[in-house]
Amino acid sequence: MLKPPTDYSHSKAITVSRRNFLKSGMALAAGGFLFPYKTFARECELTTDDIEGPFYAEDAPFRSVIASSDEPGDRFAFSGTVFGDDCETPLPNTVVDIWHANNDGCYSIFETCTTGNPDNDDYNLRGRVMTDENGSYAFETIRPGFYGSRPQHFHMRMVAEDGNELITQVYFEGDPNIEADSWASHPDAEARIIPLTQTETGYSGTFDIQLDARPILSTDDPWKPLPDGFALFPAFPNPFNAVTEIRFNIGTATHTVIEVFDLKGKPVKSLSEGLLKAGEHMAVWNGHDKFGNPVPSGMYVIRFDTAHFSDYQKVVLVK
Repeated sequence: MLKPPTDYSHSKAITVSRRNFLKSGMALAAGGFLFPYKTFARECELTTDDIEGPFYAEDAPFRSVIASSDEPGDRFAFSGTVFGDDCETPLPNTVVDIWHANNDGCYSIFETCTTGNPDNDDYNLRGRVMTDENGSYAFETIRPGFYGSRPQHFHMRMVAEDGNELITQVYFEGDPNIEADSWASHPDAEARIIPLTQTETGYSGTFDIQLDARPILSTDDPWKPLPDGFALFPAFPNPFNAVTEIRFNIGTATHTVIEVFDLKGKPVKSLSEGLLKAGEHMAVWNGHDKFGNPVPSGMYVIRFDTAHFSDYQKVVLVK
């Protein structure tokens, strides 16, 4: 069973600031997901999009090493930072998804590849990571091969905490196929053609991303004082495979909602709703939606709402 790196298993509960709570207008009585207030001001050039192509696969495993050490091709260290719409503020907890062709231009899952994939990995040369608190991400893989007449490229999909999504492609300087390729040669792709550095083990490249997004919650101007006796404790286990337990304290009898959302803010399942007495309580999530269907592996948000206190945390489901 593949597990996300340890760094991605920790969630940090952050108290909603009063200012952002009022501005957002998104705090619903039923435990609605709180999205950030946005001015939509443009102060920099955002990363442009590109075609997804036919070979995207959902539910790629959370991992930073996506190529076996025996995978044919030149090793490639690929990294960067994801920034918000001011091109300065790092975006933590952004899902960065990458997929690409093997050394012979073949895509796993969708094509029968006669070379590569020595570990018989169903998701060969595919993976996801979460950006760290500094917005950084990194992958270890191989340099993609040429896919038909197309230049070498990485496919990428980024989903920020507020649900904003970008799908794009990254190309490499000096590639002879760029000029004849309508996507890679488009002016919008200029900032996505990155230089390569040759290393002792292969190549490396850096690609910083500017998303039309902002951090989902702010810790400035915190809403104080916190009501006595209210708390949302870290879910355990996290990451989880079968079930995870969410414990929380209620300081006084009040209507309480514990609900699961996906990263786009869409409700997945209500775990607890109703009037609860003061004291310690627990909810359990088994990785299913409100219809009883299992949900895909990935990160989800547990939202804790009362009339007196609101909080959230992230959990990772790994199948």
